[in-house]
Order: sequence, then C-alpha cells, then structure tokens
Amino acid sequence: MGGTFSLLPLQEPMWFSYYGPIRHAEASEALDAAITSHLQEIGSSSAIPIRKEVADQVIVPVALNTPPFTESDGVITVHYATSMPGRLSLLADLPIDVVDFDIGLDLTFSFPRTVEGQLSLQFDFDVNNGVSSRIYIINIPSDSLPSIVDDKVIVDGVTSSVSRVFHEDGDDEDGDTDFSDGLCLICCTNPATVIAFPCRHCCMCRSCSEKFATLSNHCPVCRAIVHELIECSTPEK
Repeated sequence: MGGTFSLLPLQEPMWFSYYGPIRHAEASEALDAAITSHLQEIGSSSAIPIRKEVADQVIVPVALNTPPFTESDGVITVHYATSMPGRLSLLADLPIDVVDFDIGLDLTFSFPRTVEGQLSLQFDFDVNNGVSSRIYIINIPSDSLPSIVDDKVIVDGVTSSVSRVFHEDGDDEDGDTDFSDGLCLICCTNPATVIAFPCRHCCMCRSCSEKFATLSNHCPVCRAIVHELIECSTPEK
C-alpha cells in the first residue's frame, strides 16, 4: 500500500512518497526529513518563534450569548448567561440603570434606543475565584445594533483586557472554523494548545506547530500572516 502527502503552503510544492503499511511514526519521521531537506534547499533555518505562556485558569461566571444584542420597537435587548447571581449596571458617566439577576442561560436586559454613544455593561459578583466583575464597553450607533469595543475582567482587584481565541465552531466572525472538537487541525489527534497570532486561531498541538513553524507563515485556518505562535498551558498541580 502506498501514499503521497502534499505539504502546503510552500514556495514550491514539496512531495514525498512512501510504500508499505501506513504508520504514524514513519510518516512523522518522513515529514521531519522532508522539512530538513526543504530548509537545506532554500538555505534557511528560520522559523516562526514559539513562545510558551503559563497562566492560572480563571473562570468568569458571565458571558454574552449569540447574538448578544437584538432590537424591537426601539428597545435594545442584551442576551447573556451566568452561573452566579449578581448585579448588572448600564453606565455612562453615571449609572443609567441597575438590575439584579439570578443564574440562567438565556437572561435578558433591555434599554431604550434613545441611549446612544459609548456605554458600559458591568456585571458585578461576590468574588468568585478572584473574579468580581466583567465589563463590556459597547458602542451604540444611531442606525445599527450595538458592538463590543472592549471586554475586561476584574480579578483580585486588577483589571485585565480579554482577548478572544477562536476555538469553537462558529466562534470566528468569518465563520471559517470547523474544529469544534478542540483537536489539532493538522494531526487531528492531540489537543490544540498553540495559538497563531495575530489572528488568534487555536488550531495546533505543540508537535505539529514546530513543524508548521518551519514550513509556512500563514494560519492554516484563515490564511492570515502569522508573526508568532503561543503555546498556552495552566500550572501543573
């Protein structure tokens, strides 16, 4: 039994062939050999840098649903889910409205379209694993639904910005992801733990990212230029 693999994208297509039973170890060794050969041919050993980041896992008890905002008869409704009760404030320079909420998967909060400009939706909780608040900064134009311009959490009194990582199916605004199982998009075996920046697609395991970094500088999901790969992990217990 034989097979042929195509390694893309490259300046020139690179192919290698093998014969006999398909074994993962043999295919991996052949791939490594092909990468080494290609780098020798082009006279380059440069690769996208891979940086490892270790951070505590923070569980934030609230998130906006999809879609986060709807409008009917001049009233804008915010859709959200939370695992803890708390208080929601709509803020400009001063609070516009404050409501208490309970636990729920499809909770709503409504306010009139007459409120325009940049406002804050602030969810406050009794401290949960250090998280006391989540704050969405939203922009409300006169002719369309609100958009989120910033997302922050307050953990142990420190305010940090939240950057989204595209991982789950449908999470990407362009709708071009199809790896909702959380596995590496290349080997389809190991968990995806490496994020491509600046597009923030989490689509590779460490082993595959090391090979990818020497072959291409384009994200395998969206084809955007990749400047850095970041491997994310939590502290070992």
